Amino acid sequence: MMLEHDVSHRMGANNYGHLLNMLKYGNDWERMVNVLDNMRKQGTQVGPLHYAQVLFSMARHGQLETACKILKEMRDAGVPRQPSHLTSLALAVRSHHVSTKQHEVAAKVMMEVMQTEGIVIENRACAVMVSHLSRTSMDKTIEFLECLAQAQAISNNKDTPATAIEEEGGGGARGGVYNTHVYTSLISGLAHKGDAINAERLYNEMKHHRLRPTVATRVALAEAYGRAGDFDKALKLVGKRPNHAIMTSILSNAMRQGRWDLAHDLAETWMADKRIMNNTAADDKFRATLMWVKVKTGLDTAKMFFQRLYEEDASFVNAVMVNHLVMESGNQQKKDQVYESFGLHRQLEDEPAPSLLSHHYYVDALFKCRDVPAALAAFVEMRKYGVPDDITMAMVVRGLVMNDEDNMAWNVFRVMRKNGLQPNLYAYSSILKAFAKTQAPRWVSKELSNLWPDLHAAITGDQQQSDLLTNDFLGNPSHAYSLFQEMTGFQRPNEYTYTTLIACFAKTSLARAADVFSHMCADGIKPTAQTYTAMLQGCAIFRNARMALVVFRHMREHHVTPNQKTWHYLLKALVRARVDRKKIDSVGRMARKAMDVS
Repeated sequence: MMLEHDVSHRMGANNYGHLLNMLKYGNDWERMVNVLDNMRKQGTQVGPLHYAQVLFSMARHGQLETACKILKEMRDAGVPRQPSHLTSLALAVRSHHVSTKQHEVAAKVMMEVMQTEGIVIENRACAVMVSHLSRTSMDKTIEFLECLAQAQAISNNKDTPATAIEEEGGGGARGGVYNTHVYTSLISGLAHKGDAINAERLYNEMKHHRLRPTVATRVALAEAYGRAGDFDKALKLVGKRPNHAIMTSILSNAMRQGRWDLAHDLAETWMADKRIMNNTAADDKFRATLMWVKVKTGLDTAKMFFQRLYEEDASFVNAVMVNHLVMESGNQQKKDQVYESFGLHRQLEDEPAPSLLSHHYYVDALFKCRDVPAALAAFVEMRKYGVPDDITMAMVVRGLVMNDEDNMAWNVFRVMRKNGLQPNLYAYSSILKAFAKTQAPRWVSKELSNLWPDLHAAITGDQQQSDLLTNDFLGNPSHAYSLFQEMTGFQRPNEYTYTTLIACFAKTSLARAADVFSHMCADGIKPTAQTYTAMLQGCAIFRNARMALVVFRHMREHHVTPNQKTWHYLLKALVRARVDRKKIDSVGRMARKAMDVS
């Protein structure tokens, strides 16, 4: 209104400060940037406090890229940057929308500020940055800590700055920079990679420097042991006094690694201990993990456990438990159980309606039950509760491909791209998998065609006339390759995506499949047994024994164990290429010996 009435020139720096202080708690962070622009136009000096208010809002909304630009803008304008500014930048890193590349950009901005202005960042900011950087690159983490150590040394007028972790990754902290929070963050980062050896080394060094590990430190170490499969050491951390966070970590990792018996035995033992299952002590995550173990034991057992907790105290059950029931019902293709389990959301006290995440699992379960119309109808219903994210959209594409509804999957994928909803890596991988199928593409059934207008509206949010449903999914490998190139422009393919594309080309062009395989190795992605098998299948189709032997030799040199299908296609390639009988018999003996050992 001040702008409209042309009286904003009467605003002083303190007035703008009050305005920004109010705006930072709202949801329109872009308005705050506009206020800064208006200050400059009016000739009002923008000071550190004004920037602090804006950066606070950036942290709340996870606007990391904008926060980095603002800090660079402050440098160019000669406005001194302060530790609190960098803390806001670090807090913006925590947003789930932020990519690994953006984490590294934020770290570079912080390092530039520390080096040029001698600022030592606050412990909170340090812990956040170390935690995120160490999950992807220990080299970047070490570089960041060394920069921080140098800044602290300069701040304390030291001649010799503190050093970071030793090159072998073990640890060697020698300075005030390495407090309990930093150690915990580093151990957590190593745990994320399953590096229990270096996590343990850091833990021991931390105690050597007389820094007392916190509960969070012990949980991080237990997570490292669990991911590495060393459950004996992880169990020692439980101690005499039950720690539910550590027990949750152990159970979760046992389940993820398929150690069902261990998870079941531990769950039964802990559930029989009244101290552990004490109402005031047990937390929601621990109970939800117990439910995960129960559903793998049996759906009926899990439902009884859910009902028992509910009758004891309604607050003991939560949406995560219901989601476990829904997911396992879908895995077992029990559609009635899916409906019944999803209905349990009505019993939850703190959930007025199922969340988007709960709807996600519900739709996925119906796809697994092979009921595509029901799954799509549930997805359309889901739109009433919010906008589906790229993960849910990828799940829909995958569910359609899994049920051989390739044309419908292509239409969903096509509309996503057309309306600016960028498909993620999993959506691209599913579409590439559809191209790799050998059967002719199916036309969209009349039942699914009738669902298209509602499905289109659910994807785009537009209730107007939908795009026409096309049946032009021809499975053209050249189209698949163009999609692959499009995807690599913004995402790095993983081993599954590469393998899917190789399987697609292996049926039509062995040369192109080999080209993708070479690209995969050059990109630093390690081929799996499935990758080699797809290549050997192509060799069998095109009767190319020479390439088959080259691929097999590459597999053995990289210590990848062949499976039954690998041996099958290797032998088939040799037989179809009419290789010498003695050579085939020699490979056959190798295959039989390998299968007998396995």
